[in-house]
Amino acid sequence: MSEFGLFCPNCGNVVERGRGRTTQGESEEWERGRENMLCDQCYFDQFELVEVKEKGNIQICSVCEAICRKNKWIDKKEGLEEKVILELVEDGLKIHDDVKEMNWGFILENIDTKMMNIKCEFEGNVKGRKIVENRMIEVQIVREICDVCRKKSGGYYAGEIQIRASTRKPTGVEKNRSIEIANDVVNRRTLLGDRNDFISKIVEKKEGIDIRISTSKLGQKISKSIVEELGGSVSTSETLVTEDRDGNRVYRISYLVRLPAIIIGDVIDIRDGNGPILIRSSGSVLKGIRLASGESYKGSVEDGKFNKLKHISKVGKTSIVSIDDTYSMQILDPESYRPITIARPMFVDSDWKEVKVVKTEEGMYVLPNE
Repeated sequence: MSEFGLFCPNCGNVVERGRGRTTQGESEEWERGRENMLCDQCYFDQFELVEVKEKGNIQICSVCEAICRKNKWIDKKEGLEEKVILELVEDGLKIHDDVKEMNWGFILENIDTKMMNIKCEFEGNVKGRKIVENRMIEVQIVREICDVCRKKSGGYYAGEIQIRASTRKPTGVEKNRSIEIANDVVNRRTLLGDRNDFISKIVEKKEGIDIRISTSKLGQKISKSIVEELGGSVSTSETLVTEDRDGNRVYRISYLVRLPAIIIGDVIDIRDGNGPILIRSSGSVLKGIRLASGESYKGSVEDGKFNKLKHISKVGKTSIVSIDDTYSMQILDPESYRPITIARPMFVDSDWKEVKVVKTEEGMYVLPNE
């Protein structure tokens, strides 16, 4: 030891008392680290700002491109890959104890389907000096199949929504709209981050369609949305499928959506003495037009409390003989071809030449030209 302090064991220069740094850093006391005390030059010559893991891997689904983050699969979106890379670097990052401030960034190089290189630049403040170091991390891209895609490929489903109709079969329009509503619900759930909700399969049957879904919660939401728009009711039933490893019973839930007996275009008689109604909007609330007067109708009808006369697609046309006044008109009877006088509803224009008609026990009624 000199009168000034110690000699640097690396280069032999004098290290003034209180100015030296040990090979482990400056935190050790002078007397305890005398044999390892370095001068500033030698200390910084061997100084390492950070330690990083030189290799790592990222799991990406080979089907949907979802990325595994913290043991959880997440749908790929803008910024997700950068977050995963940041976590990968930070998990293997060790910063020297003497660093007071640290900033770092990265760029991706040589990216292909199997490998990417992460070039990192670290900048830290050590005893008033700015130290900059670069590190290269080799990242292997591991292609796997995520849990959701594995379920989809295996045809997994936790329940099904059965689309049926009272006293009839669902129309093509109703079936297509039910599928659209189901897909809309799934898309909204996906945007909220719930990737476990999906439609496994759609099965066409004589009596309707079955929509197989991945979760019971999804089945509830789709069934409710269909009934809100198309009307009808929902009932549920459970079927025992298997038992899990813990002995718990696993059930598959069926949601029976029973669409109403009345559809758009039906001509019905609700037995209130005011004549038949042409239905223009179906659902929990019916909207239509009174054929006798042309007035609007709005209300609800229970199954069995009405007579379904015909659908507008199955009625024939006949010629208008004359329109006598505001309240009456003459048409040809489509069966006997004789002129008959009937009430003129307000929707009949004076320049009409022919009209659709529906014949009931109470008489003949004109339909709007739509």
